[in-house]
Amino acid sequence: MMIEPYAYVAMEIKGKTREVALKKIRHLQNEIKRLTKVIEEDPFSEENMCRPSAGTVLSCYRDYIDAAKYYFKTSGWEYVPSEDEIK
Repeated sequence: MMIEPYAYVAMEIKGKTREVALKKIRHLQNEIKRLTKVIEEDPFSEENMCRPSAGTVLSCYRDYIDAAKYYFKTSGWEYVPSEDEIK
């Protein structure tokens, strides 16, 4: 079961240092890359067909990142995009 994006931020990012928060975001970005590859390579793989599906998790992770970026903005922290985001 996936949690709401702002609940994720409250549990995983709020109260942490900026560096820890960035690590959490980078981890999600790496998971997004991995899941995208899983979906592209074999849409009917076991990981993609389970519940929640890889596509559902992918969408949720993107929402987590958006919520985390919003938290950065409201906290006065500078969000530095990863190299992949710049491309």
